[in-house]
Amino acid sequence: MCAGAQLTASAQEIVRTAMQASLEVQLPLDLQDAQWNQLIWGFGRWDSKTRTKSFETTPAIIATEAGPELQELEFSLTPSWAREYPLQASTYNARCNRPKQSRNKAQPVSQTAPVFEYVYEYPAYRSAWSCGRFCLVPLSAGIESSYAGTFDQQRFSFALANGGLMFLLGLWDEWIDRSSGEIHRGFALLTSYPQTAMREYGHHREVVAVDHTIWAKLLNGQRKTAADYQLIIHNRLNPNYQANHYASLKTRSGQPTDDDFLYPQEDLALMGPEGKAWIDQRRAACTR
Repeated sequence: MCAGAQLTASAQEIVRTAMQASLEVQLPLDLQDAQWNQLIWGFGRWDSKTRTKSFETTPAIIATEAGPELQELEFSLTPSWAREYPLQASTYNARCNRPKQSRNKAQPVSQTAPVFEYVYEYPAYRSAWSCGRFCLVPLSAGIESSYAGTFDQQRFSFALANGGLMFLLGLWDEWIDRSSGEIHRGFALLTSYPQTAMREYGHHREVVAVDHTIWAKLLNGQRKTAADYQLIIHNRLNPNYQANHYASLKTRSGQPTDDDFLYPQEDLALMGPEGKAWIDQRRAACTR
């Protein structure tokens, strides 16, 4: 997961960096001079006085019918069909695939050969996916929690080795309050199996960054299908993230469970022998 993030950049810098990767991005007038120097969390903030929850915003390049456009979105997605805002569930990250859970028990449908469901099938993200509502979220650094490896029982920040902006792939959606007309646009970052650097740092999943050659296709505003999932997983980057200690964790209550290390065969093939061995080792540790 990626629950926290840092961004230090201007709107002009974000658009310019995207253009260097051959992605033309529209910049609305109200963001022409915008600058961000912020730390954001996907958990949201609870106001005990008003008994309401709000989410912090950050810029994202979103797919629209008119083409890619920079907008400010909440770091948490509320699907357009939801009856209320916000959802009870956490929707700041969208796991690319997961074992299907039995309806009556919180366990995989089959322990021996789990059946998997994919992000484009999840109720919270199905509509956004089919409508082609992808986004690229520019970040200076992400923040993860670890319970193994270099940063065991710590939060750590990770960033590109060259100090440049990361453009992470996500889904966005728009929720409209039917009584007031108030609009909430939010996004969820896609996550998948950990790659080289993230395995070293001990985190069990990783945000998804894809090759810039498919950015335009993903952000063309057209409807998307399961075929686009294959496009994403086969064009995923393996960034050389550099990491630093961010904060210590007081307990191990948030550590991953066996379910977090179950992946379909196509993922196991893509992660290679080293990645599969790491997954097997971590999964075995969960069952001791």
